[in-house]
Amino acid sequence: MRLKILATGAMVLALSANARADGPEQYSIHESLHVGDKIPGSMTVDQTFDNTEKDNGATVHKITHYKQFLKTIETVVAEKDGSATEAKIDVLSESYDTTKEGDSPETKTPCSLSGQSLNLRRRADETVINDFKGQADETDLDNVNGSITPDEDYFPDKSVAVGDSWDASDKVSKHADLKTGDKLLAQCKLDWVKETDGKKMGQITCVCATVRHGAGDIEQDMLSTTTCLVDMTAGQIVKADQTGTSHDFSPKDSTDPVEVKGEFRFHGEANGIQRATTQP
Repeated sequence: MRLKILATGAMVLALSANARADGPEQYSIHESLHVGDKIPGSMTVDQTFDNTEKDNGATVHKITHYKQFLKTIETVVAEKDGSATEAKIDVLSESYDTTKEGDSPETKTPCSLSGQSLNLRRRADETVINDFKGQADETDLDNVNGSITPDEDYFPDKSVAVGDSWDASDKVSKHADLKTGDKLLAQCKLDWVKETDGKKMGQITCVCATVRHGAGDIEQDMLSTTTCLVDMTAGQIVKADQTGTSHDFSPKDSTDPVEVKGEFRFHGEANGIQRATTQP
C-alpha cells in the first residue's frame, strides 16, 4: 500500500506580531499568496514498508523502500483569502523516484511527471483535480496535488503567543482524503520565535493521528509529527519536516491476514516567493 503523506509542498504564510502590555507578544498567522506569485520548491518523501502476509499457510515477509524527490515551480493562478485555489505546477527534470525491494538492487527512474506542467484546481468540496492526461505514478500525482493544499490548515484562527496550542483537526481533515468512518486529530503549537542569523524565525509543530478503513476491513493507524521553520520577516515557511509511522492490518479472524508496518519521512523547502509584479 502506498501511503499518502499529509504534506503541503511549498508552504507560504504571513505573520504579524503585536506587542501586548498585559501579556506575551501575539502572532497572527495567515497565508498571503497573490495571483502571479511563483514559488520554487522541492520535496523528498522516504517510505519503508514491512509487509507480512500468509501464502499457502507460510508467512511471507518483505521490506520495500520507496523514495520520491520532486522539484517544482508553482505559479498561483487564482486565490481566495490568500490561499491558492488554482495553480500551475512545473515539475523539473531533476525529479526522480527510487524503489528497493528486499535484497534487490535499488532502481532509480525519472519521476513519471518530470518535465510536465500540470494545472491544479481546488474544488468547493476541497478535493483537488488536475488536467494531466498521461500515465503517471499515483504517488507522484498525490505529491503534486498536495502543492495546492492550503497552508492555512495548520494555522490558528486567532492570535497566539509562543507556547500556545490549537486544534487543527477540522481544517486538516478537509484535505486528508478521509472516507466515512475515518477519523483524524491534529494538534498544533507555536514552539518559539527568535532571531537566527539576523532574521526573526519561528517554529510550528503539528502532531496528527489518523485512522482509516480500506477494502477488506483493513484498518490503517497513522501517527505523524510535522515541524515547520518560519521566516517571520519574509512571511514564509522555509522548511518543513515530517516523520511518522503507519500500521495496516486485517481483522483477527481474517482468512487472509495482512499486516504492513511503515515508516515515513518528508522534507520540503520553499526557495522564496517570486512576487508578481502587480499586486492587488
